[in-house]
Amino acid sequence: MSAKKKIDEYKILIIDDNLNTLDIYRRYFEFYGFTVISAQKGREALSKVMRERPDIVILDVMLPDIDGFEVTKQIREFNTVLPIIMITAKVDHNDKIRGFMSGAHRYLTKPCSPDKVLKEIKKLLNLKGELLNELDKQNKQTESNSDTVELPPFE
Repeated sequence: MSAKKKIDEYKILIIDDNLNTLDIYRRYFEFYGFTVISAQKGREALSKVMRERPDIVILDVMLPDIDGFEVTKQIREFNTVLPIIMITAKVDHNDKIRGFMSGAHRYLTKPCSPDKVLKEIKKLLNLKGELLNELDKQNKQTESNSDTVELPPFE
Protein backbone atom coordinates (compact mmCIF):
# COMPACT_ATOMS: atom_id res chain seq x y z
CA MET A 1 0.00 0.00 0.00
CA SER A 2 1.44 3.36 -1.02
CA ALA A 3 1.61 6.29 1.37
CA LYS A 4 -0.80 9.15 0.81
CA LYS A 5 0.61 12.31 -0.70
CA LYS A 6 0.76 15.45 1.37
CA ILE A 7 -0.73 18.53 -0.22
CA ASP A 8 2.71 20.06 -0.87
CA GLU A 9 3.62 16.95 -2.85
CA TYR A 10 0.98 17.75 -5.49
CA LYS A 11 2.50 19.69 -8.37
CA ILE A 12 0.41 21.97 -10.58
CA LEU A 13 1.68 23.19 -13.95
CA ILE A 14 0.02 26.46 -14.99
CA ILE A 15 0.40 27.49 -18.62
CA ASP A 16 -0.62 31.00 -19.63
CA ASP A 17 1.11 33.78 -21.55
CA ASN A 18 -0.39 36.43 -19.25
CA LEU A 19 2.01 37.09 -16.35
CA ASN A 20 -0.75 38.54 -14.15
CA THR A 21 -2.85 35.39 -14.56
CA LEU A 22 0.15 33.19 -13.76
CA ASP A 23 0.91 35.23 -10.66
CA ILE A 24 -2.68 35.16 -9.38
CA TYR A 25 -2.98 31.38 -9.77
CA ARG A 26 0.54 30.74 -8.44
CA ARG A 27 -0.05 32.72 -5.25
CA TYR A 28 -3.49 31.20 -4.74
CA PHE A 29 -2.43 27.57 -5.12
CA GLU A 30 0.82 28.04 -3.20
CA PHE A 31 -1.24 29.49 -0.36
CA TYR A 32 -3.09 26.18 -0.20
CA GLY A 33 0.21 24.32 -0.13
CA PHE A 34 0.52 23.08 -3.71
CA THR A 35 3.84 23.15 -5.53
CA VAL A 36 3.36 25.35 -8.59
CA ILE A 37 5.41 25.47 -11.76
CA SER A 38 4.58 27.61 -14.77
CA ALA A 39 5.15 28.12 -18.47
CA GLN A 40 4.22 30.92 -20.87
CA LYS A 41 4.49 29.02 -24.16
CA GLY A 42 3.25 25.67 -25.42
CA ARG A 43 6.65 24.17 -26.23
CA GLU A 44 7.99 25.23 -22.83
CA ALA A 45 4.94 23.57 -21.25
CA LEU A 46 5.54 20.28 -23.07
CA SER A 47 9.13 20.25 -21.86
CA LYS A 48 8.02 20.92 -18.27
CA VAL A 49 5.37 18.20 -18.39
CA MET A 50 8.05 15.68 -19.33
CA ARG A 51 10.72 17.00 -16.96
CA GLU A 52 8.65 18.06 -13.92
CA ARG A 53 5.90 15.41 -14.03
CA PRO A 54 3.05 17.54 -12.67
CA ASP A 55 -0.04 15.99 -11.10
CA ILE A 56 -2.36 18.32 -13.00
CA VAL A 57 -2.14 20.91 -15.79
CA ILE A 58 -4.05 24.20 -15.98
CA LEU A 59 -3.80 25.42 -19.54
CA ASP A 60 -4.78 28.54 -21.47
CA VAL A 61 -5.82 27.84 -25.06
CA MET A 62 -4.38 30.91 -26.77
CA LEU A 63 -0.60 30.74 -26.46
CA PRO A 64 2.04 32.52 -28.56
CA ASP A 65 3.69 29.50 -30.21
CA ILE A 66 1.37 26.48 -30.27
CA ASP A 67 -2.16 26.63 -28.93
CA GLY A 68 -3.52 24.77 -25.93
CA PHE A 69 -5.41 22.30 -28.11
CA GLU A 70 -2.14 21.18 -29.71
CA VAL A 71 -0.32 21.13 -26.35
CA THR A 72 -3.03 18.84 -25.00
CA LYS A 73 -2.85 16.53 -28.03
CA GLN A 74 0.92 16.26 -27.67
CA ILE A 75 0.68 15.55 -23.93
CA ARG A 76 -1.80 12.77 -24.72
CA GLU A 77 0.77 11.11 -26.98
CA PHE A 78 2.89 10.21 -23.95
CA ASN A 79 0.51 10.61 -20.99
CA THR A 80 -3.11 9.56 -21.35
CA VAL A 81 -4.18 10.12 -17.74
CA LEU A 82 -2.69 13.47 -16.68
CA PRO A 83 -5.63 15.71 -15.68
CA ILE A 84 -5.83 18.82 -17.86
CA ILE A 85 -8.04 21.84 -17.21
CA MET A 86 -8.36 24.32 -20.07
CA ILE A 87 -9.19 27.89 -19.07
CA THR A 88 -9.89 30.26 -21.92
CA ALA A 89 -11.83 33.20 -23.29
CA LYS A 90 -12.92 30.99 -26.20
CA VAL A 91 -16.59 30.46 -25.46
CA ASP A 92 -17.73 28.99 -28.78
CA HIS A 93 -19.33 25.55 -28.46
CA ASN A 94 -17.05 24.16 -31.19
CA ASP A 95 -13.97 25.27 -29.24
CA LYS A 96 -15.29 23.49 -26.17
CA ILE A 97 -15.79 20.30 -28.18
CA ARG A 98 -12.31 20.72 -29.65
CA GLY A 99 -10.91 21.04 -26.12
CA PHE A 100 -12.49 17.80 -24.99
CA MET A 101 -11.56 16.02 -28.23
CA SER A 102 -7.92 17.04 -27.78
CA GLY A 103 -7.94 15.38 -24.35
CA ALA A 104 -8.90 17.99 -21.75
CA HIS A 105 -10.85 16.85 -18.69
CA ARG A 106 -12.42 20.26 -18.04
CA TYR A 107 -13.03 23.34 -20.18
CA LEU A 108 -13.61 26.52 -18.16
CA THR A 109 -14.25 29.96 -19.61
CA LYS A 110 -12.80 33.24 -18.39
CA PRO A 111 -13.28 34.99 -16.18
CA CYS A 112 -12.69 32.03 -13.91
CA SER A 113 -11.91 32.47 -10.23
CA PRO A 114 -9.13 30.46 -8.63
CA ASP A 115 -11.79 29.12 -6.22
CA LYS A 116 -13.61 27.46 -9.11
CA VAL A 117 -10.37 26.02 -10.48
CA LEU A 118 -9.49 24.66 -7.02
CA LYS A 119 -12.85 22.84 -6.89
CA GLU A 120 -12.08 21.19 -10.23
CA ILE A 121 -8.57 20.27 -9.07
CA LYS A 122 -10.00 18.60 -5.97
CA LYS A 123 -12.39 16.58 -8.13
CA LEU A 124 -9.81 15.57 -10.71
CA LEU A 125 -7.12 14.63 -8.20
CA ASN A 126 -9.74 12.88 -6.08
CA LEU A 127 -8.50 14.64 -2.98
CA LYS A 128 -10.22 13.05 -0.03
CA GLY A 129 -10.01 12.70 3.68
CA GLU A 130 -7.41 14.74 5.51
CA LEU A 131 -6.19 16.59 2.42
CA LEU A 132 -9.66 17.68 1.41
CA ASN A 133 -10.44 18.73 4.97
CA GLU A 134 -7.17 20.69 5.07
CA LEU A 135 -8.04 22.53 1.85
CA ASP A 136 -11.62 23.19 2.93
CA LYS A 137 -10.48 24.50 6.32
CA GLN A 138 -8.03 26.90 4.67
CA ASN A 139 -10.70 27.95 2.16
CA LYS A 140 -13.22 28.75 4.91
CA GLN A 141 -10.62 30.80 6.77
CA THR A 142 -9.89 32.92 3.71
CA GLU A 143 -13.48 33.27 2.43
CA SER A 144 -14.33 35.60 5.27
CA ASN A 145 -11.07 37.54 4.90
CA SER A 146 -10.87 38.18 1.16
CA ASP A 147 -12.85 38.79 -1.98
CA THR A 148 -12.89 36.34 -4.83
CA VAL A 149 -10.37 37.36 -7.48
CA GLU A 150 -11.85 37.38 -10.96
CA LEU A 151 -9.57 37.04 -13.95
CA PRO A 152 -10.11 39.21 -17.01
CA PRO A 153 -12.19 37.72 -19.86
CA PHE A 154 -9.52 38.53 -22.43
CA GLU A 155 -6.41 36.59 -23.42
